[in-house]
Amino acid sequence: MDIKFLLSIKEFGKLTNIHPKSLRYYDSIGVLKPIWVDPESGYRYYSCDQREEAYLVKVALECGMQLKDLLRYISFQEKIINYHTFIPDAVNQMEQQIQKLQNQVQNLKYLQEYMSHTHRLLASPVPALEPFPEYHVFRIPYEGVQFTDQWLASTQELSKLLNQYDIISFSTGLMQVLEDGAYHSYLYASFLGSPESNNVEPVVYCPPAIQQHPYYFYIPAGEYLCAAVPESGLEQAKDWSVGLCPEMPELIIEHEMGTMDYHYFPPRLEQRILLRRDNT
Repeated sequence: MDIKFLLSIKEFGKLTNIHPKSLRYYDSIGVLKPIWVDPESGYRYYSCDQREEAYLVKVALECGMQLKDLLRYISFQEKIINYHTFIPDAVNQMEQQIQKLQNQVQNLKYLQEYMSHTHRLLASPVPALEPFPEYHVFRIPYEGVQFTDQWLASTQELSKLLNQYDIISFSTGLMQVLEDGAYHSYLYASFLGSPESNNVEPVVYCPPAIQQHPYYFYIPAGEYLCAAVPESGLEQAKDWSVGLCPEMPELIIEHEMGTMDYHYFPPRLEQRILLRRDNT
């Protein structure tokens, strides 16, 4: 083959602003293959008209598309790139990426607001009344406090359950729930769904299969009486909340605080008592 009109991999890389290492990887998966490979040296050569295919690769990467999927839009034998189907698919993929980024921004804003809440709570000498959104948990019966060997074994049991559903927990803690006129104690792991782009707070999406699990529990949105506590133990809630809430509230929660200057150990703890559900 006459290679005087072909470009070496280094030359083609400069022309398209693609590193030769990346070009070799693309070749290995069947995308943007060199037009000719020297059988003796193994050197790859490209033609100038492959710039269009290189552009396709760049757009696909920017959209978050799988490069192997590009083979659906390229006919190497006919030397055709089918933009009629590629462009709508790329636009759809990019819109999904935008939505994902918007969701991540909302989650970070929610985290920032939550950390502002913990800052106010740590600075306040008295319990605070604040609203919180709904979220879901898996819970198991548990009597005791956090950060013990018993607690560690139980959290590992919850982690195995979360892994079965490919769920990442954002917090663990203790709860007491008023059920049938008596309190029942649990250890829980909570999780949130993805927020909608036009919502300030995350909205919870929980698949029906999870909601049907016997360990599933729903924590309602509403107003909670909150206080920072020096150590783990839900019995403290009766002391710091005296005169501020009903004698037998329906839900008491304890969890580790997230703060801007996060402390691994000893952890900072918060307790919440549900005063009013949000029925809106």
